[in-house]
Amino acid sequence: MHAIEKIICRNAKRNSISGESFIDVEVDFTILNDLYNTTISSFEKLKPNLKIFNQKKFGICFNYFSVPPTQRSLGKKAVVDKLVAANELDYQFDIYRGTWQEEFINEKLAWCGEIVLSADQHTPALGGLGIYALSGGESDIAASMATGRTWLRVPEIVEVRLNGKVKPGISPLDAALYVIKNIDRTNLTFKVIEFTGSYIEAMDAASRVTFCNLFSELEVQTCYMEPSGEVLRYLERKNGRKCEPITSDSGYKYSETYEYDMSEVVPMISLSSDYNNILTVKELEEQNIKITEGFIGSCQSGQTKDIEPVYDAIKGKTLPDKSTLTICPASNVILRECMNLGFIKAFEDAGVKCIGTGCASCLGMREDALSIGNPILTNTNRIFCGRMKVEKVKLYQASSLTIATSVMNGYISTPIE
Repeated sequence: MHAIEKIICRNAKRNSISGESFIDVEVDFTILNDLYNTTISSFEKLKPNLKIFNQKKFGICFNYFSVPPTQRSLGKKAVVDKLVAANELDYQFDIYRGTWQEEFINEKLAWCGEIVLSADQHTPALGGLGIYALSGGESDIAASMATGRTWLRVPEIVEVRLNGKVKPGISPLDAALYVIKNIDRTNLTFKVIEFTGSYIEAMDAASRVTFCNLFSELEVQTCYMEPSGEVLRYLERKNGRKCEPITSDSGYKYSETYEYDMSEVVPMISLSSDYNNILTVKELEEQNIKITEGFIGSCQSGQTKDIEPVYDAIKGKTLPDKSTLTICPASNVILRECMNLGFIKAFEDAGVKCIGTGCASCLGMREDALSIGNPILTNTNRIFCGRMKVEKVKLYQASSLTIATSVMNGYISTPIE
């Protein structure tokens, strides 16, 4: 039996799920985000004066509209505050704190082997920590708020085995784009992808979250990585208690296995939100595509390890005239860490902007001006036209190092040979 199947069995109080298509399970923690606060109305309509089933297993995060850009978004904040007060909630991840995934970890709530349900499509990022992390719709979240339970489809589990050591300068986002480019994505719909192999085993916790986050854009149920010893120690440091992982049985038979040599990965770039046009950066470099703006951060790539390559690329330098590079750490914890490491001072000296934590430009909640006409390089998810609330500007997705190198050079440039 796979670890995911064991988790489902435990939370469904079943010995086996063999032959089952759908099953009702207990949810260990439910997260509601401010973008989906119409869920509150759905919850309140279920029954007059209904209370949240378990206040210790529910949290609400104000990360999309942080900082609140309009009077309307401040109204959303008032609805959230009312729910928190009425239910005496312990976990309100308020404005200015960062993305909910980071706050979930910082609040000592991330625990391997648990089922986490959120309305955010980027929930599978937590699968990198050995969590069965699921995205749900408005009715799913409202039902879980009221009952502490949800239904789910018993998934097929696909193994993606990644062996070998990547070249220096290759990021988890480069590696993820490489896998997405080469895998048969038509065979992944509503399945769980488990990433295995020596590349995964060597990954730290932050890199696992970054890697899994990108795959949430595919039509998968979720992503999963069995927690390594380093990840278990990371969770134990965060939570102050010992973590007992749930592991798959030896010899478990996956529905399908894909295998890739990670030593072959080079800097990658996606030119389309459906990931049907992923190229190597080298292929585009010869086209001399002008770049005057880059954005780095949010939940996809706002970890300290995602920001550090920018520091390495720009320290002691100054951005070219009429160019903009914006950094958005995923949380205030990461922002403080970057300050202590000297990153923020170097960014200020180079003319790089560091803005408030949260979803920011990924959702078009910007605090800075956009360039006109030239493509924008970003390492956030969803690069369809208008995503950053600017039409007729192309968005390309690449690693932090590729973005920083390209903005400094003024055109799409490979950061390593």
